[in-house]
Amino acid sequence: MMKKLSRIQDAKNVSGVYCIKNTKNNKIYVGSSKNIYKRLNAHRSGLRKNYHHNVHLQRSWNKNGEDKFEYYIIKETQDLIQIEQEWIDKTYKENYNLYPIANSPKGLKLTEEHKEKIRKFHKGKITSENTKDEMSMSRKFVKGRGKSKYKGLSFVSRKKLWEVRIRAKRGEPSIYVGGFKNEEEAAHNYDYYALKFHGKENCFLNFPKYDYSNFQPKLNK
Repeated sequence: MMKKLSRIQDAKNVSGVYCIKNTKNNKIYVGSSKNIYKRLNAHRSGLRKNYHHNVHLQRSWNKNGEDKFEYYIIKETQDLIQIEQEWIDKTYKENYNLYPIANSPKGLKLTEEHKEKIRKFHKGKITSENTKDEMSMSRKFVKGRGKSKYKGLSFVSRKKLWEVRIRAKRGEPSIYVGGFKNEEEAAHNYDYYALKFHGKENCFLNFPKYDYSNFQPKLNK
């Protein structure tokens, strides 16, 4: 039985499998760590700053609000990958996980069975252009850290600039794009690099209908 955490500090020094649950639609993100507290704290920080590596979870967080998410310990164990995989399998249609294989396929030699599983997984995760447009509109009402209505931006008051950061690859540090006086200009620059690194089908854009084919990014470092 899952154990709900009233605060993530209660998971200090706990090794096992955990989940982040959206109480509005009951979808979950499943993960594992030898230090669940440290991992959950990193997840929460990324979500609050609007640069979490999981775009599906980030969109849902932005749309529904932090108060709609809860943290659980699924099982305390040292057998992390096996238990995590079991939960990813059983929650296949109700989870936010980007990959159907525990610990992600990074650095993992995949079997043909695993490859087929990933293909089927992503086929079911495709988001329509209309849905992307609706998400873009809903984001404009989000009041997040930095008070930006756009993804990838944070306002630095001492510089009086909107700073843009983006991850080129999952698991790598964010790349600093630059600081901008104009919020929309900053958002367009984020979109440009999101398309460059991830492609249109694999990223959320602030302006999904904008043509970036002739866009010239401006770096104001």
